[in-house]
Amino acid sequence: DGDDWWCVDNKIETALDCLEQNKEYSMFGHDVWFVDHIKGTKESYVHERLKFNNIDTLVSTFDFEKYCYVHMSARIYRNVICWKKDYLLNRKRDFFIFFAYLDKGPLCFYDEKMSEYNYTTNGVFSSLSTYSQRYSNQYMYFTVNKYLNYRHDKFFTKMFSKGLRKYKKLFGKRLGWYLFMKKTKFKLLKNAFKSHRRTLNNIERGHNLFPKSFLDFCKNQESES
Repeated sequence: DGDDWWCVDNKIETALDCLEQNKEYSMFGHDVWFVDHIKGTKESYVHERLKFNNIDTLVSTFDFEKYCYVHMSARIYRNVICWKKDYLLNRKRDFFIFFAYLDKGPLCFYDEKMSEYNYTTNGVFSSLSTYSQRYSNQYMYFTVNKYLNYRHDKFFTKMFSKGLRKYKKLFGKRLGWYLFMKKTKFKLLKNAFKSHRRTLNNIERGHNLFPKSFLDFCKNQESES
């Protein structure tokens, strides 16, 4: 994307060496320079921005047990997902891509800053209001958990308050998630303007559908291959 770039020459070599030597990994990732152009700061995305310091070696393993989100500019993936099939019906943000691969195997994390992300509040996500960003993240956890058939439900449930656990206990796992998200949306819309309602609806739509033009393009690519 236009807001980030690689800043070392050996990134691809390092990633390929790691993936070729460790067949169990689904992807490679590393730390990132987080450059905040609003505050005028530059810091580690993993250690300072996310406050994740449970790393004691240059190379570590991240999975659903030892979890830390790795920025999209920092990832290189093994070819274990066919994006031409059902994944194309699920237009998720980079969070979805991350969890989809993590479901296929752990991430090999290299503790070195090899790319730079520039935060300006002009991005698709960063330009949203705080409440819209929060709902987008919550809705993403809900949809990707459902997509992965609740295989990692314990992990995704930890991302929410105790209220979700109460709903799951009363209504079961699947219905509990659904009703809790409906309640969350209603709470956000309470006393909100009509424009806020459109924003939340657009967030849900964006998490679930690709533009028709893109689907047609992929369909043509698949028929040609």
